[in-house]
Amino acid sequence: MEKSFLNARKFKDTEDLKCQLQHWLTEVNDVRIHGTTKQRPIDLYTEEHPYLQALPKNQFDTSHVAHLVVNQESCIQWKGYLYVVPQKYIYEVCPVRITEKEVIVYSSDGKQLAVHHLTKSGQKGRYVGVYQKRGKKPVLPISDVISRPESFAPEMARYIEQLKRHKPHCWGYHLRRLLSLKINYHTEDIMLAVNRAQDYNVYDAGDIEGFLKNNSESRYSTRLSIKPRNNDYYNEY
Repeated sequence: MEKSFLNARKFKDTEDLKCQLQHWLTEVNDVRIHGTTKQRPIDLYTEEHPYLQALPKNQFDTSHVAHLVVNQESCIQWKGYLYVVPQKYIYEVCPVRITEKEVIVYSSDGKQLAVHHLTKSGQKGRYVGVYQKRGKKPVLPISDVISRPESFAPEMARYIEQLKRHKPHCWGYHLRRLLSLKINYHTEDIMLAVNRAQDYNVYDAGDIEGFLKNNSESRYSTRLSIKPRNNDYYNEY
């Protein structure tokens, strides 16, 4: 095609190129003697056609699929930009489908949560979607803060009860911070750190995070910030 068709040809526009290409395919390429098969391609096509499979009815989906954690700002991060997700999914791992034009976020059970236009490199602003202004930071209900870690493993319920007993004025803060570790670490690694903390009567989320930094691999090459911006969480419970 490069040597026989494109070489030294001129085209008025795209339609002219398509017209010349169609003529070349049928009148030149299909009727030449192929160098390997020693037969005309059109003759081999006629022979093989009855055995060819039909094309698929639906276009093959070539979207990139990733599993990303919704961070403490209720966003998933993709190539430097933050795409807003409903607040109730903070710290959840969500399947994300990235097409040529869109970022589509799903819940773990396949429900579509958000659709955003894919941001091109160099676009101003970090957030895509309606983002909560400062002072209106997304906050998970304490019931979710309790139930989500409990789903990690059965022994987590016992650790939460001990945390309440040893940190009666700030257990909610430590539990939120413990839950936020899902942003950077896998659940099994978090539970390993929690079980070790329980063996040594450690009930500070910062110590558990320190253990993970030294003994576990992060989900990402760069650890994402998971610390609260102020002491609001600390003072809530």
